[in-house]
Amino acid sequence: MIGSVRGRIESKSPPQLTVDVGGLGYELVAPMSTFFVLPGIGEEVRLLTHLVVREDAHILYGFGTEDERRLFRSLIRVSGVGPKIALATLSGIMNSVATLISVDFYDRLVKDPTQKKSVFFAELMTIAVGLIGIGLALLLSRFDVHSLFDVSIELAGLLGGGFAGAYTLGMFTRRANSPGVAIGIGSSICLTLVAWWFKLVHPYFYLAISILLCIVIGYLASLFFPTPARSLKGLTIYADRAGRDE
Repeated sequence: MIGSVRGRIESKSPPQLTVDVGGLGYELVAPMSTFFVLPGIGEEVRLLTHLVVREDAHILYGFGTEDERRLFRSLIRVSGVGPKIALATLSGIMNSVATLISVDFYDRLVKDPTQKKSVFFAELMTIAVGLIGIGLALLLSRFDVHSLFDVSIELAGLLGGGFAGAYTLGMFTRRANSPGVAIGIGSSICLTLVAWWFKLVHPYFYLAISILLCIVIGYLASLFFPTPARSLKGLTIYADRAGRDE
């Protein structure tokens, strides 16, 4: 039984990653909540593991915390719930959003954060996100909504397109930086809300418009700020040429 691995991250391609341990590469499958807190490629990491043995494969699952591994093991004991379903549960939207809030806000704003406190904060955020989702569902139930799918597409376009554009911008360019991307996200959301308010286009176009606006505005805004100084290896499609301007 392999309880944990410690080594250098060779590659990351969610949900899989490869960890080099003394020249031996371990392929692991990890939930998104673990991927959010992984260091960059080439840096050292320690992951708790759970080995699943099947007739056709031996699959090693990796987890950033004992709580994640414990929950995974509890889920796979339930009849009808296999490792894939358990992993999808850990990678669910509530857990991912909670982990994102914990890593990007709590750990950076709180002085001397500990892993135990960060995990506890993420658990509280999971509950908060779930309650917000329930509240929104109850709110929508009071309106004359004919298609929940149409509403979800509309909301995704209005509020999520900017973040999808930021992800695309960060992956396909080495020139984008935090201030520029933030301006791109804010501008795309505001302009898409204007299109929604005046009913300029069909709601199905909101997502595409918002992503395009974020990419264009974010890139142009980034030109007014310094080029990122830290290594971008493994973060863009230009990993082998990281650090050079386009």
